[in-house]
Amino acid sequence: MDHREEYKGAMNSLTETSMPAPQRANMQGLVDSLTAQLTDALARGRHIAPAEARKLVAGGPYGGEAANYALKQNAQKYYSAGQTPPIGLLNPLAWAQFIQAWKRGDFKRSR
Repeated sequence: MDHREEYKGAMNSLTETSMPAPQRANMQGLVDSLTAQLTDALARGRHIAPAEARKLVAGGPYGGEAANYALKQNAQKYYSAGQTPPIGLLNPLAWAQFIQAWKRGDFKRSR
């Protein structure tokens, strides 16, 4: 079978047992470009930093529990988007954490 050029890979799937280096470099460039577009769209859509979006994409795929946790964390950010975050004066969990920190001595001055 006739191979046309170095970067033309249609015949390689029929004649080669592995992907040739030029075709692999071409495919890697395509995947890198698509990944960059995905992370940029994710960052814009979720209003997060591009570095955080890259970290999210690199950490995937997410199972059901991990995805649910990530969505809840994201929803908490949207709750107060554009306004002052809510104060936890009536939040029992916040009070429990405060009392534990007080007992540990986290608020003592170092002399």
